[in-house]
Amino acid sequence: MRERPPENLVSLLENLRLAGPAEVAAVQRRARRLARGLPLFVSVWVDALVKVRLLTPFQAAEINAGRGEHLRAGPYVLFRKLHTLGFAEVYQVRHLETGALRRLATFRPSADEAAAVAERLERLAAASDSLPHEVIAPLEACGTDEERLWAVCDAPCGRSASQWMIYHGRFPSEAVLHIARRMMPGLVALEEAGLCHGDLRAATLLLDEDPDGKTVGPRLPFPGLRAVVRPREGYAEADLPPELFDGLAPERVRDAATPAVASDVYACGCLWWHLLTGRDPLPGGDGLTKLQVADRAAIADPRPSAPDTPKVLLDVIGACTQAAPERRPGSMAELATMLGPATPRGAVCLRRALPRDVMRRARRQMVIHRPRGARWTKVWLAAAAVCAVAATATLAWTLWPEGHPPSGKTNAHRRSTAPTDIPAIPDLRPDAIAAMEAATAATANDSTNKETTHPEDLVLPADQQRSPVARLPLRSGHRVHGPPGKRITLGVARRGLLVEVPGVVFENIDFVWEHAGELHENETRPAILLLRASGVELRGCTFRSTDAAVDAVRWIHPTDSRLSPLSLPNGRITVDRSVFRNVDAVVDGHTRGATAIRFSNVLHVGAGPLVRLNRAPGPDEPVILSLDRTTLRRSGPLVQCDSPDAGPVGRITIETSGCVLAPRSGQPLLVLCGERSPEELLRRIIWTGQGSLVTPNSPLVGRRDDSGQTQVLGEDVLSIDGLVRSDVEFAGEVDGPASGSQAVRWLAPLQSDDSPGIDASMFAE
Repeated sequence: MRERPPENLVSLLENLRLAGPAEVAAVQRRARRLARGLPLFVSVWVDALVKVRLLTPFQAAEINAGRGEHLRAGPYVLFRKLHTLGFAEVYQVRHLETGALRRLATFRPSADEAAAVAERLERLAAASDSLPHEVIAPLEACGTDEERLWAVCDAPCGRSASQWMIYHGRFPSEAVLHIARRMMPGLVALEEAGLCHGDLRAATLLLDEDPDGKTVGPRLPFPGLRAVVRPREGYAEADLPPELFDGLAPERVRDAATPAVASDVYACGCLWWHLLTGRDPLPGGDGLTKLQVADRAAIADPRPSAPDTPKVLLDVIGACTQAAPERRPGSMAELATMLGPATPRGAVCLRRALPRDVMRRARRQMVIHRPRGARWTKVWLAAAAVCAVAATATLAWTLWPEGHPPSGKTNAHRRSTAPTDIPAIPDLRPDAIAAMEAATAATANDSTNKETTHPEDLVLPADQQRSPVARLPLRSGHRVHGPPGKRITLGVARRGLLVEVPGVVFENIDFVWEHAGELHENETRPAILLLRASGVELRGCTFRSTDAAVDAVRWIHPTDSRLSPLSLPNGRITVDRSVFRNVDAVVDGHTRGATAIRFSNVLHVGAGPLVRLNRAPGPDEPVILSLDRTTLRRSGPLVQCDSPDAGPVGRITIETSGCVLAPRSGQPLLVLCGERSPEELLRRIIWTGQGSLVTPNSPLVGRRDDSGQTQVLGEDVLSIDGLVRSDVEFAGEVDGPASGSQAVRWLAPLQSDDSPGIDASMFAE
């Protein structure tokens, strides 16, 4: 008895134009073989359709998961997933009417931003209508599908440069120069149209054969899409994988500037540096670290990894990666003039760097097998092809001397026909590798020595150790430290040490506040470090006070609150290998705009919270707190935040990795102050606690009213992924050295063998 296919499956496939009722019914025999006596479930029919190549494995997985309706986006049907842009998913699609292959990106903006994003997307598609298609693949169409936005461009095939480097290593320098020159006409056209790409990376640079099949050219799909979806980047937007921040210009990180030609020029320099060396120009294992490296804009010389870099490319990369936008080439046309025109030599070098068989195989993998006509027609065509191949092989066998082809000579002959003026990539012998490593180490040592004696460093004299100071002669980017190999004990004035310039780094300094008897009853709580700038970095420092009512760092930014409605300022504080003793809050934040605070290997044994926010963030003022191997011991809460009286609140992201959270007994990890109900703020808090421990007697959330009474809320009000409750045993007493706060025993299983909390071997205390 013939079993009819499910009607809902037939209707879905017919709506997607993937198969008709007759084609689905024709696979019944194969479906029965796959079922092996079991009922013909929908998944069995789907597997049978995959076997006859009427469905792709991706489509089958979506249908089996109940997401078959999502395979259609406007007039396009999705065939396979290509990759992710971080902010959007990319698919290969086919137009339902014309059958044209295209590349489609889908993304889901938040409900309050969907209308604005859709409007910007339509304007981008309209502005891209007249752009050339030789190098760039501009938007051809866009639309809205329920809560999903989609955009389409003409670049269905090709592999990204990052994928090529995974399998074949870095590109030859002559090939990189050719890629750079070939990119410029498209980027110049974008600039003339008043647009910029906004996402130039190795992962977004496609390498594909030209229609003639003889040359390989770069393609840049979706120009301007990232600027539509994510017009701002910065420390509070570190929610993407780290590789998504490759090539991000420092002004975009520091000032939350929108994409511009200057930032595209910077991204070009980083991209070509990446192709030359085979590694990212901005190292970093997470998004926040990547942003900090991008903010510093310290792009190294590529020659230790690519010693054959042409001078013209070296000069262009150096000009493009200048930290100040005004010092870079002023336009894409100027950059194209510096590079010069593309040459046949470069085209041949790029073709040799990308094996043709691999290129063809990658292209074949992208071909969509559409349902054809009669079944027997395909059989006869396949049989004819087999016969033709067999006849050709037999004829070739009889023509070779002695009936055997000479092993290896065919490939050698093909290689010998290549132009002799193009240098081949030499094989590195062990002695050459050792010499290169020695040269790299020498370069690193030279740069380290230069950094130690850099004129921008502020070296504190050893004889000023106990003199209380209120100001230092600081400049932006100063690295403040003591004489080489020595720590400095710096006594600060009663009102604290004032820092009014951004980018200052304090390294190996012991800050001491000793004015306990000088405080007045109604005086504002003092702070050891009074920060009135966009950020500061603390490395290997300690903060100690003789009065527990003193904050370690009070952060006021921007200093003029009237400026915040006009722009979105960015701010960051980084604390690494530091200890805080007998202080109230480690960071007392009075900030507006997007802020990020990162703690790595930090010990807090003070009375107050690790971070105090004097106000809940607004809707456009996201806050990111990142903690890595940080220990709270007999302290206040992890975060204390004042709730607003009225109005919407923004997002607070808390990331704790490998931490030990052991505050005072009964002290909640999160304390929300104010009379307003904290429900709205709790919904905007995203907390992940991968590999982190919290002691059993520590509540998660508490609400503190104006009288100072704290009410513990139920644990169901906040979900924390990855946080584990466990008793923790420390190596020593809390008042002892930092090594005594090393976790030595705990009861909960963790994914890593490393002990959670601080690594005491990194401290100088």
